[in-house]
Amino acid sequence: MSTNIKILSPAETKAFDLPPAMNAMDRKQFFRTNKTAADIVASFRSVTNKVCFMLQLGYFKATHKFFKAENFRQSEIDFVCADLAANADYVHLQDYDATTLERHQRIILDLLGYSKFSEQTKEFLFKEALSLCAGQIKPKEILKKLIDYLKNNKIEIPSYFVLAQIITRALNEHEDSLVATLEEALTPKDRRLLDTLMQCYNPNLKSLDYKLTDLKKFYHSLRPRKIKGNIENLVIFKELYEELGHVIARLGLNVMTVQYYAELVNKSTMFQMFQRQRNRHLLLICFIMHRYYSLTDLLVEAMILSAQSAQNTALKDQNEFFIKEHEKRNAVIKRVLEQTKIFIVNQDEIEDILFNETLSFEKRIRTMQAMVIKQRESKKISIIDEVNKNEADLLRLKEDHHFTFLEKNFIPLHNRISGIVKNICFDKASSDKKILRAIDYFKAKDGAVNSDAPLDFLRPDEKEAVINDNKKFRSALYTSLLFLKTATSIKSGALNLLYSYKHRSFNKSLIDEKVWVKSKDDLIERAGLTEFKDFNTVINNIGRQIDIGFEITNRNILDQKNLFVRFGPNNSLIVKTPPIKEKEISDEQVAELFPQDRFVTLYEVLSTVNNAVPFANCFEHLKIKSHLERPDNKIIFAGIMGLGCNLGIGKIARISNNIRQNTLESTVNWRFSEENINNANNMIVQVINKLSLPRLYQKNPGIVHTSSDGQKFGVAVDSINAHRSYKYFGQGFGLTDYSFNNEIHAIFDSETITSSIREATYVMDGLNNPDIEDSDMHSTDTHGFTEIVFGGIHLMKKIFAPRIKDFRKQRLYSIKPRLLYKNLGYKILPDNKIDTKSIEDQWDNILRLMATIKLKHAKASKLFPRLSSYSRQHPLYRAIKNFGKLIKTIFLLRYIDSVELRQDIEKQLNKTESIHKLAKAVFFGSNQEFQQADKEDHVRANGCKRLIENVIICWNYLYLSDLIYKTESLAEKERIINIIKKGSIVVWQHINLSGEYNFSDDVLKNSFNFSLPKLMALEVA
Repeated sequence: MSTNIKILSPAETKAFDLPPAMNAMDRKQFFRTNKTAADIVASFRSVTNKVCFMLQLGYFKATHKFFKAENFRQSEIDFVCADLAANADYVHLQDYDATTLERHQRIILDLLGYSKFSEQTKEFLFKEALSLCAGQIKPKEILKKLIDYLKNNKIEIPSYFVLAQIITRALNEHEDSLVATLEEALTPKDRRLLDTLMQCYNPNLKSLDYKLTDLKKFYHSLRPRKIKGNIENLVIFKELYEELGHVIARLGLNVMTVQYYAELVNKSTMFQMFQRQRNRHLLLICFIMHRYYSLTDLLVEAMILSAQSAQNTALKDQNEFFIKEHEKRNAVIKRVLEQTKIFIVNQDEIEDILFNETLSFEKRIRTMQAMVIKQRESKKISIIDEVNKNEADLLRLKEDHHFTFLEKNFIPLHNRISGIVKNICFDKASSDKKILRAIDYFKAKDGAVNSDAPLDFLRPDEKEAVINDNKKFRSALYTSLLFLKTATSIKSGALNLLYSYKHRSFNKSLIDEKVWVKSKDDLIERAGLTEFKDFNTVINNIGRQIDIGFEITNRNILDQKNLFVRFGPNNSLIVKTPPIKEKEISDEQVAELFPQDRFVTLYEVLSTVNNAVPFANCFEHLKIKSHLERPDNKIIFAGIMGLGCNLGIGKIARISNNIRQNTLESTVNWRFSEENINNANNMIVQVINKLSLPRLYQKNPGIVHTSSDGQKFGVAVDSINAHRSYKYFGQGFGLTDYSFNNEIHAIFDSETITSSIREATYVMDGLNNPDIEDSDMHSTDTHGFTEIVFGGIHLMKKIFAPRIKDFRKQRLYSIKPRLLYKNLGYKILPDNKIDTKSIEDQWDNILRLMATIKLKHAKASKLFPRLSSYSRQHPLYRAIKNFGKLIKTIFLLRYIDSVELRQDIEKQLNKTESIHKLAKAVFFGSNQEFQQADKEDHVRANGCKRLIENVIICWNYLYLSDLIYKTESLAEKERIINIIKKGSIVVWQHINLSGEYNFSDDVLKNSFNFSLPKLMALEVA
């Protein structure tokens, strides 16, 4: 059999197979005898057997594993001897033979209700590992899941070697199966087609241009030439995909497998690809599939942005036209008024002459004739001319409406979108038939549309505009409207794509309907939705909470117990939140507790925290079966700083000592994946959560209060992931770092999103990871919530508590009629009654949607925007929104009634603001603007930025915990604790974030050394 893959490092392997180190509390918990154990021990004759049995029992309780006697720790031996009143001198571990060990193991397994690890268990774990391999889950994660399975099913955990053997066998068999299936399905023609990707365009040794290298390139730009380049590649991938369709169908690859193998191709050099003889065709097929899907999504995003830009340009031109025409009309009116005045004056003079009896009749006629001749000779335009001109301008203004301006901008719109529409494939089964007919017609005519084009996808006014009064077909306007309708239909879900990650039909993104019907009860239980299974129980409970909320809130207002609520004009509700009375000590005083005689370099901070929390181990190689040694930690730290401080990998290598650029670039390329960076962050967050000192910042240790908010960063290069935000970037582009933090300032998640997307859709993503942070109550600002999110978070069994900026805009709802509450004399009343039947009819679909999210089949940020952009008559949309309205009402009533709740929300959001300041300080390079175009690079840089923030916060906690631990005076300890409690841990004045990039060992000679076990045991009152 092949050698086991390396899953754990030598140190981790040793720790896995050796008994754990325990403190005094652990020994009391696991090794203290109870009556049952005492009776069993009493039946043994030798002291060695008695002590070894208790040690095996205690270790098994702690780890679910058995260990060799030679590895027992002396501290535990002494504890058990003292507990049994036995003499340690009589304990001879060499006498504890295999037969006795096996007998003791059987007794312990029976006593604790566990099963022995057997060959049958081994085969089951192999099948489980095989299914996990299909998802290309990392070996370490597979190991964790197998161990979790053994624990949950009360089965003995074997040695690391046995588990590594199972995982190695599963990985090899999974890939062997794929390769065998592929080799059987591939025809000679298919092989030649795949091999063409490896061909060299230019045999000149100085410049080897391979087709595969060219196909790796994406253009993240809306410039027509760049879009055209992407379309050319899309056509190539489309043809390859269609040619290899029978092979792809035969393989039946899931998304994670495709993305994993495609990423291997993307990161590999051509030399590395030539070395992969065995699975090269598999890798290339996955690369084709992934690039086809990704490139389709990129071009669709370009289409949506181009369509929106065309709309905005047309509106801008239209507004400018109206302003100019308004100025012209004002000038015309002014001239008409002047002419009218002149006319009136002349008319008065003529009347005076006409009725002047002192003049003869002939004299009157001659005088009036002279006046008329004088007026005719004047160059001024007559009133009638001005009026006629104004009428003509008004008619022209009527004709030059929005459609005309769309038509005028046809060429730039056509240059960007035409090729995209022609080459993307729509899902005909789930798309709007009217718009599909128009698209098919456009493709069939190769864009040369005429009067026989389908019009039924257009509104009546649009149809009227396309065929003008002269019955002339306006082909440019028709095509522009078709492009705009296509873009908005894809965005709304009326049009769905066949080959896409982002724009598939909503139903295909959910758990498969057949799977849902067959395994509903199991899926609901796994998703933690069992208490919501019965709709009547859920809605009756919500109805009671709403009734109680209206009663308590109104009673406290009527009894004048709520002094921070008043009613304005039209009985509008005004809710005031007074500042917290407690006077906060400034951050500078906390900063004084840190080193004052020198700056701590960022490299030292990273290294010191890593010594206590080995987060650098999370940076595993992308290749699952890689046997390459992990590079030195300093290389990992340099990569984190290069990306997280926005300096760039090339620059950090050039300005640093002891860092080789090619080694650094290779490390970042192969090891700095989103998953690895997240795992490193998670490891640090979990340690912060376990420390005692951070509890000083928790108001109620039993309730975890978290918050999230977005922070804008500019993007200095062309990137479709970056959108305009005039408020933040002016004419520039940028994106949003949407981060999540808890009360103790640990940043447990972040999402990198376009700046134009509403942040509320990402709230549930950050809360759907209870292994890292199981939030009880979550807060956002006013822009961070929607009624759908209220409903979704309630079904996640959490309290959603956003800050409400303008309460007058909020509406309250109830299940019962408004009149019922009004007759009770309430001042605060529901605005509307919710029809619960609309929710009940869709309850099964709501549970299916939530199970999809909770079980991570799809993210809420992908599903909810898709659902909310559908027609407002979509029954699932209306149902979950109505459900959310009820949950929001429960919260709003509590929000009105509790000034303490409002202050807690404000305080938690202030913590988020302090973390934003730290983020700005960390991300100082390149004018704090992202220098990357690809979304994956944005995510990596943002993840490293968050990692540095968490490392700084962790270092601060460790340093202050160590300071308290080493302080002997109780009064001094109390003083330090009081400063920390009333200040903030988010300070960085003592850390040199920039200016020194020396990664030599000399820098670490005088660095701080924190003993994590001691600091974990520290209790802070």
